[in-house]
Amino acid sequence: MPVDRYPSGHKQCVLISLREARRRGDILHIRIDRTVHNGFGLATGWSETVVLHRTRRFYIATIFPKDRPPLQASLLQVNQNRTTPLGAAHTEVLADGRHKVFWETTNPRLFETYTLKWTW
Repeated sequence: MPVDRYPSGHKQCVLISLREARRRGDILHIRIDRTVHNGFGLATGWSETVVLHRTRRFYIATIFPKDRPPLQASLLQVNQNRTTPLGAAHTEVLADGRHKVFWETTNPRLFETYTLKWTW
C-alpha cells in the first residue's frame, strides 16, 4: 500500500507499507505497475529501478503500444557500467499485438540501478 510519494531528482520515490510485521526468512512478492500516458513522444525511452534491499528475484518489463513496437532494446546496469542487448529471447508479442520487452535475474546487486532502454 503506498503511503507517501516524493520526488528525488528526476525520480519519483514511493514509500510502501507492508501492512504487517515480517520475520527474517519470510518471502514477500512485490509487483509494481506503472502506466505512462503520452510519454512515448521521443525517439528513445527508458525505465529504471534501483535495488535498495536484498532481493532474490528481479524482473523488469515494458509493454509498448501496439502501433509502436521498439526497434531495439537493452538493459543497462549503471554501477557495473554493463549493457546487455535484449533481442528476441527478451521480447514477447502479446495476444493483443503489443510488444513486451523484459529482463530478469536472481540476487541482483544491492544499490544497482537497472535501466531498460529502447529506441523506436
